[in-house]
Amino acid sequence: MSQDTPTILHINTERGFRGGEIQTLEIARRVRELGFPTIMLCHREGQLLEKAKKENIHTIEFNPKGELDIFSALKLRKIVKEFSVNIVHCHTSQALGIAYLSAIRNKGVKVIGTRRVSFLLHSKWSIKKYLAASKIIAVSESIAKSLNEKGVHAEKLAIIHSGFDISKFRKLLDPQVIKERLGVSRNFPVIGVVGALAHHKGHKTFLKALSRVWISFPNLIAIFVGEGPAKEDLEKSVASKAIPALFLGFVENVAPIYKSFDVFVLPSVSGEGSPAVIKEAAAAEVPVVATNIGGVEEILRNGTEAILVPPSDPARLSNAIMTILNDRDFSFSLVKEAKKRVEQFTFEKVAEGHAKLYLEVFKR
Repeated sequence: MSQDTPTILHINTERGFRGGEIQTLEIARRVRELGFPTIMLCHREGQLLEKAKKENIHTIEFNPKGELDIFSALKLRKIVKEFSVNIVHCHTSQALGIAYLSAIRNKGVKVIGTRRVSFLLHSKWSIKKYLAASKIIAVSESIAKSLNEKGVHAEKLAIIHSGFDISKFRKLLDPQVIKERLGVSRNFPVIGVVGALAHHKGHKTFLKALSRVWISFPNLIAIFVGEGPAKEDLEKSVASKAIPALFLGFVENVAPIYKSFDVFVLPSVSGEGSPAVIKEAAAAEVPVVATNIGGVEEILRNGTEAILVPPSDPARLSNAIMTILNDRDFSFSLVKEAKKRVEQFTFEKVAEGHAKLYLEVFKR
């Protein structure tokens, strides 16, 4: 391999396999295809480890006990030396803390961190590790702005939105076929939500909005795709409101499910960076209603490609859903424009952006 091409070590400390892990795997895999020697350091009990092995990515396992785990930091130092790693890309906040603790930056190794959530940094330690990195990738302008306000200089920040696999949306079955497979009548309007069943995802606001929509559309049905700690509470709320709903759990290939939706809703109240789900819904030609938080409006613009509403506002959310259901021409216009818009967020383009950044950081 050319001396002008850096060796990249990707670190992800999560056990589960959610949006951040999907991004980690796809970026590592696609950047490797672009010619970068690639290694992945994953939690030994994590799903990412097995998926990376199936992609024939050089994987190493570890068992991080937190970002102040000195043993993980020492293992990182050993790996960097053994494989002549030039760039360590930390895909989680905990991974960035371990990299900071390892002091590999003092050995000339470049450390890149990715910030995928819009939660604010509060502790001095959190701010310190972001300040010490060679570069921070923010997945939205809003995240970059919040990091800048915490002292991370603008020249240290790069904005690369999260990607999605557009190839999965090229040939999807007819919506009626998917509805029938799910046991849903073709005459029932389906309102869908995809994502972790967590409290900050705004499902309670979503259910309040559905109660309003139900008055005009009493045959509606809600579909929830995903798993999470709020599932039991959600199921109880759905039962108490007597709203027909399906909980499909985690779905490996969710692309076909989108086609069953008449409206896709992202009701999150906080934490969103560059949500892949609205890109996927747009690629599946489903009209999108979303709360205007994080980088949402950088992806789909209000009134042009989607309807965006304030978070925690069930009245505005319900009105937006009913607008989609009632105005087919407007809905078609949103779908048409959104499908074109999200082509700039494919994994291919995201990987190219990372490859360019790696070379810039390496040659600096």
